[in-house]
Amino acid sequence: YFRRTIRDDCDEFINLNIIRAIYAECTMKAFFDANEGLAPDEEPVIPVVKEPERLAYLKQRIEFGQRLAASGIGFSSFAEARDISVGAFSNELLSMKDLDVKMRLEAMGLQSVASDTVSRYDLRFFNALYNVTPDRLARFRAPEQETGEAGYSEGAGIYYTAYHDYIKTLGPDSTKSATISLHIDKRWDSLTEMPEISMDDHYLEMVKIHSALVYAVVHSMVKTFPSSRFDAKKRIYALEDTEGDRTPLVVSNNTECDEFYEVLDALYRDRASVAAIYKMANDRNRFDVEYNRRYSETAFFKDAMTFKVGDGHDGATSMFEIPLCYYNSLPRAKLDGNELSIMIDSVINVVAEEVDRYEQEVDRPAIQTSRLEHQFRLLIDNYAKFESLRKNTALLDSQVLNMVFRKVSNRIKQLGTFNFEDKVEAMRAYMNETAARIDAAAAAE
Repeated sequence: YFRRTIRDDCDEFINLNIIRAIYAECTMKAFFDANEGLAPDEEPVIPVVKEPERLAYLKQRIEFGQRLAASGIGFSSFAEARDISVGAFSNELLSMKDLDVKMRLEAMGLQSVASDTVSRYDLRFFNALYNVTPDRLARFRAPEQETGEAGYSEGAGIYYTAYHDYIKTLGPDSTKSATISLHIDKRWDSLTEMPEISMDDHYLEMVKIHSALVYAVVHSMVKTFPSSRFDAKKRIYALEDTEGDRTPLVVSNNTECDEFYEVLDALYRDRASVAAIYKMANDRNRFDVEYNRRYSETAFFKDAMTFKVGDGHDGATSMFEIPLCYYNSLPRAKLDGNELSIMIDSVINVVAEEVDRYEQEVDRPAIQTSRLEHQFRLLIDNYAKFESLRKNTALLDSQVLNMVFRKVSNRIKQLGTFNFEDKVEAMRAYMNETAARIDAAAAAE
């Protein structure tokens, strides 16, 4: 709330670049120092801050930032000097007429680099031990927006692209991959163990893995099978390719998945399987693209009408049953609203991507809205019909259903189709009516 108020009401007054902000801070500090101990009936003193004072204060703040960037480990003892101090600032600051920022930093003994990856609100200081200067940091930059499993070209640095191309070939079983990891810890590429520094990129990577799970379930790539011919009751999840070959999904303790939530855990540590799922999904839909089919004629649409989650239930399955079954299968100690939220986002994004792939831009909002409404109502119907989905939880008390309703409603509002508010209210009323019908049936029994 505070941030929104500042943006709406104060932006024109405080929207300063970092140098102007430090100058303003210097003026404010001088004002408070001059009026310290001022009696209530006295007129405040308005001090005049001259340019040398502002430059001295700027130098003080820069030195403070430089000290904060000091390395926490000892300097190297190699003959070749590797310890360098670097200051990075936005390209926009080069246009300041009254101050040469680059010259000011270098006069203090700092190498300085103007970069388009640094905000104009920041001065960034580095104490690099291996000559990775800010002009090279762009090589590690994540893309602003990923375009599918293979798409890392939009603004991605060459090191970022190489890293992700590499880990897509790694699986938990080194005997089945020609790629060798030089890392001691075999979990080095797992998001759950070693997350990205960029939280936005971390979120996108998680959505990608969740979306892979959605595609795998919808296209019946992830299925349950008896664990052995002698124990048909115990069933495990495996990834089945188009040739019928099965790859068991293995979790971090090297056991096969026998619970649905473990499938997601397995995909987190098996990026090769994630890449394989996206490849099989694209192969499944290749004729739809070649023949220029509408969304309702695609393989994805047809598979979405017939798939099951695990052993499933009779009748059609809602795609939102994937996050519901995931949440229901979690042990109570592992209930995680964040993973649930990302999984619901992934279902919505998969629907949007499939519609966008085949439909004209003008038709996309209406079709997306229609499909999301259908999937939501099917979820409510099945929740009322099957106790295996309810798990002794009333419809209106279900965290999953309430989160699905909020996220679907928000997406429909963003799409802005005709009478979208009426559609949202109709969905809310359908939830309430179905909950009342379940309660009435329970009371009658």
